[in-house]
Amino acid sequence: MISADPRIKAAIAAHHLGSALYGPEGIGQVDIPMMMVSGDQDVVSPVVTEQIFPFIWMQQQPRYMALLQAGTHFSSKPPGEGAGDGMAGETPGTVPLLFVGANRDVGATYYKALATAS
Repeated sequence: MISADPRIKAAIAAHHLGSALYGPEGIGQVDIPMMMVSGDQDVVSPVVTEQIFPFIWMQQQPRYMALLQAGTHFSSKPPGEGAGDGMAGETPGTVPLLFVGANRDVGATYYKALATAS
């Protein structure tokens, strides 16, 4: 059994690797309200194997799934806070659009709204 921190009342997992890291047994032990956020064009953490399957494995209620259409792995990160913005030694703009996404500002706005409403 996973020991939970009693201060944590709910969680959001964005573009996570739930299947690869925890599997059905680990995900099934989550006992707080959870929202999973994914992008349907995420090639780093594919939506079906890494978000949809883990969402099905979760037993607790409430649970929520948000899918960003045309969203990539970095769609929920505002420009200046992630890949392609010069972090970790990257040169700004060097991460291919395939990974960053064309509508990053829109995705970040939706993600912020979801996180605030939760």
